[in-house]
Amino acid sequence: MSTEPKVVIVVLNYNGEKCLHQTLESLQSLDYREKEVVVVDNASQDHSFDLAKKNFPQFHFISLPKNGGFAYGMNAGMRFALEQKADFIWLFNYDALASRESLRILVRNAETLGDRALFSPTIFNNKKIWFEGGRINYWKMRVEHLRQKRDQEKAFKTQFLTGCALFLPIRAIKEIGFLDEDFFLYYEDADYSKRALNKGFDLYVVPEAKVLHSEESVHNPQKVYHLVFSGLLFFSKHPKGIFSFYQAIYGILRRQKNRLDLFMGKPLAEEVSRAHSEFYAKKSPLFLNHLRKL
Repeated sequence: MSTEPKVVIVVLNYNGEKCLHQTLESLQSLDYREKEVVVVDNASQDHSFDLAKKNFPQFHFISLPKNGGFAYGMNAGMRFALEQKADFIWLFNYDALASRESLRILVRNAETLGDRALFSPTIFNNKKIWFEGGRINYWKMRVEHLRQKRDQEKAFKTQFLTGCALFLPIRAIKEIGFLDEDFFLYYEDADYSKRALNKGFDLYVVPEAKVLHSEESVHNPQKVYHLVFSGLLFFSKHPKGIFSFYQAIYGILRRQKNRLDLFMGKPLAEEVSRAHSEFYAKKSPLFLNHLRKL
């Protein structure tokens, strides 16, 4: 009987015909036995989900009735993992590839550092580091990836972890909860990281564990909209002291700049404007509400 912890790998798919098969092949090839893979589909309009069910019958599959966003889909997979009595969950993008030993290395680090920690592998894009830690930049109101390779192989702490390949113990869900579905796309991982830190969890990057990410979202024409909207949501949800006043002023300046960009016909200015308008119409930011319509 195996004594390895049980890991459920949650792959969220949306129209992933271009890359889902390769992702699932990489997960099938992991050199870790006590794993189960569940593919959650956010109402894809291509054939990717049906092909995955045909080609990987050993995996589990959940079909959702709508494309409710990243958190919506991943939460369905996390609930499945709870039902399966998993010890750990690995949230995994449909456009990523895992190195054969990556899961084993993550489990080893989790067993060493305890169940009050969340982890991410080092993530590459075209041989360049895409994620190796991150920080929350309150001055520029954005979350930044760190890409400078460290001269070490041991796990190290960071301020936030990307959701691309987020590895977490079941205890995290029981204490932190699920991903916030108010975030349709982007910043749900920063939000979860912030909530984890607030609950006393640590966040680690594990350099030995490696994942390749093709970042298919780059081709999403609505990427800018979601980045702006979700960024505003994140910083209104997590105000930080005097930065709340600064962010109110900074937000006003950004909106004024966007109006100038619209006048000049700059690319993507309309997407930025739509994000601003919809955010301030739907949400009530905690910082200086009386200035939000300026």
